[in-house]
Amino acid sequence: MNYIKEINAFYDWLETNQLSQSDIVLWHALMHINNKSGWKAQFTVAISVLEVKTGLTRRTIERARNRLYQVGLIDWKSRKGNRASLYELKSLCGNYDAQKAVKNDVESDAQGVAQPVDITKRNETKQKEEEVTRENPVTVYEQNFGIMKPLLQESFLAWCNDLGDDVVIAAMKLAVHKGGRTFSYVESILKEWINEGLDDLNQIRTYEENKKKTVPFRKQKQQKTDSSLFDELRKEGGS
Repeated sequence: MNYIKEINAFYDWLETNQLSQSDIVLWHALMHINNKSGWKAQFTVAISVLEVKTGLTRRTIERARNRLYQVGLIDWKSRKGNRASLYELKSLCGNYDAQKAVKNDVESDAQGVAQPVDITKRNETKQKEEEVTRENPVTVYEQNFGIMKPLLQESFLAWCNDLGDDVVIAAMKLAVHKGGRTFSYVESILKEWINEGLDDLNQIRTYEENKKKTVPFRKQKQQKTDSSLFDELRKEGGS
């Protein structure tokens, strides 16, 4: 037995079990005597010695001894005549080490679970916030194009199912920005994106940004072409 470990295990055991002060004093006395005897599996000690070691009366020792036996902390046998009783202390270290290991495992699991649970809660909160701020495509349509007609609703929802609400909403906003006020205009934008193989908002943003950069060049090229045509017409008229 390991004296310190047994004492620690004993007080851990006391956290979930109840003993009187006399029971605890007797247990310590028996542990001390067994330690001095070299941790024998069984050892003998007279009641008179226990009276000195504990300061308890014979009757109190007998009651405490029976209590320790009942809870499984000791085993003892009386012997014939005036011979001292035989005692055996039950080691608590096995239970202590097992409980400590379980406690450490539980704490480790709790720490490991705490972060995923915390992350899950943050994700759920983030998701709820996104759900609150996420726009409804039907609402966006009615705010910008008027009440949606029943015949149009089926086609509108089909676009939402195929490309997603975000893409359809982006098309409606772009249509409004360009001055389009009909769903057919929105559909023309969606069809253009499909033809370009665009199905992601990031791709769409990049595509539209690039279009803005190339439009001035196209206009300038068209203006030069028109000027060249007019110059040729003037020359022909002059000749």
